[in-house]
Formats: sequence, structure tokens, C-alpha cells
Amino acid sequence: MAVVSAACSGRTTSDGVSVGIAGGGGAAGSSALAGGAGADPAGGGLGAPGGVGNGGSPASAGSAGANVAGATGTEPDVSGAWGLFAFEDPVVVVLEQDANALSGHGCCAGLDPITAGDCCGLIRNGQIENARAHFGFQLGSWSMTYGFDVHVSRDGTRMAGSLNGSQETMAWARLDPGEPWLRNYDTGLQTAFRAREGHYALALRDAQGDEFSPGENYRIRLVMQGAVPVMAGALGAFWGSEMVWEETLSTLSVGPVPATSPSIPTTLRLHFADNALVSVEATLPSGNSYVFDAGPIVL
Repeated sequence: MAVVSAACSGRTTSDGVSVGIAGGGGAAGSSALAGGAGADPAGGGLGAPGGVGNGGSPASAGSAGANVAGATGTEPDVSGAWGLFAFEDPVVVVLEQDANALSGHGCCAGLDPITAGDCCGLIRNGQIENARAHFGFQLGSWSMTYGFDVHVSRDGTRMAGSLNGSQETMAWARLDPGEPWLRNYDTGLQTAFRAREGHYALALRDAQGDEFSPGENYRIRLVMQGAVPVMAGALGAFWGSEMVWEETLSTLSVGPVPATSPSIPTTLRLHFADNALVSVEATLPSGNSYVFDAGPIVL
């Protein structure tokens, strides 16, 4: 079991647990997702996470790719720090796993002590079974609770699912050690992505299987969450470190990513004419491929 910690501005959470960070925090910017109410913690530097309780040792990010023996068989190891994307707030959880039980802490505004504020709490009702995890936390002294239902990749590097029962698919990636939230340093990708931000409608043109239906209206959006490119919507959620911009082909290549839910593609290719999305190719964990025609949605 990995020993990990979350950071909440050096304060005591509503659960009575003191949580702190060693090192200084950076300035915070605003969230770039539509309707974003949270701060983007990617604006400044951060020291290594400190301990939970009475000043423990620096936290471990966990060992991605390991497996843990559980009551129902071998489970992916989800111990460590995770950042949620395709949501308006930079939510982070730092999980501890003991067989099928999950504990730890979560914060609604990253691990930066400046932005975390009073919205951190203990992980509640945490469990993983058959690579399906459930966990939640109360936002500090607020009455609001975040609850997550996610599919976990078998290599323990990716999670995807819902927040509080929503229909929108969100996803989680592991944080780099010492980072308050997800970061992407590919400035070429950021520039290309910003020029093509928008909401798009997809219509199925060609299909190898029946996971998508002709005549259905599928929607996706391309948005910057702080400095991080994010794709979200009917084809799942993906972020900058899962993307490559192919300038000569005017194509955004996504993945391959580890399989989570059977309905979420593992690879995508988004084709543009100038800055307009014109088609999308998607391959699902089943191996079935789909081609969609795409057009902009005017909001």
C-alpha cells in the first residue's frame, strides 16, 4: 500500500485532519472550461507535497502499472495522485489502496496551497472491484460532495467515468511528482489547439460495429483548461499529453490510450480543413472503427 497525501493550504479539513504542503505555491489563473468556477493551479511552481496529519514524509505518486490483490481478484493499483479533466474545476484526488479499499484525500482546486482553500476532504466509500472504482469526498466545510464512478485501465494509468451520476464522461490522469495539477508543455500543440477550439456536431458516416448509431447527434468540444488542451463529449475525455498535432496533415492524433470503458475510444484522429474540424476517426477497445463527419456548433 502506497503512503500518499493531499494538500489543502496547510489547513485542517472538515474531517479534522491536518493537511499541508512543503514549498511555495504559484499564482493562480482562471479555469478555461465553459462555466468554470474554479482556479487553475498550473500558474506557478510548487514544492513537493508534504505529509498528512503530524507532518509526515513527502508523498509518493504511487507506482503505475502495479497490481494489487483484492478479494475479487487482482486489481489495478490506483494509489497516488490523480488529476480530473473535462470538468470546470481542477479536481485532484490522492488515493491509498489496500486490496479493494480506497482511502486518501481529494481537493476541488488542485494541490496548490493558494488555490486549494477549504475544499478538501477525506475520501469516503472508496472501493475498487473488477477494475471499477467508486470514491468521493466532501468539499471541506461546504455541504457539497463529489462522488465518482470510474473504469480503471488495467495498467493503472488512466480512469474514466462520471461525477455525481452525470451523463458526461470525464477522465483522470496521474500527476507528475510535485505537480499541483496536470501540465502540458507542448507549446506547438497548445497553439494549434487554441486556433481550433470550439463545439462540434458529429454524424456517423461509416461503422464497423454497433457502438454508435446512424442518425444520432453526437457532440464534442475542444477547449483549453488553463494551459492544457482538453477534448470532451460523446467520444470521451482526453488531454494534451495524450495528443499530437500533425501539422502537415492538419490532424490532431489522440492516443492510443489504455482501455477504460468499452464505450470510450482508445485512438482518435481529428481532421481539419484550415481551422475547421471536418471529420473524426475513432477506434474502440473492441477494435471496431468509426468515421464521423463534423461541423461547428454555433452557441
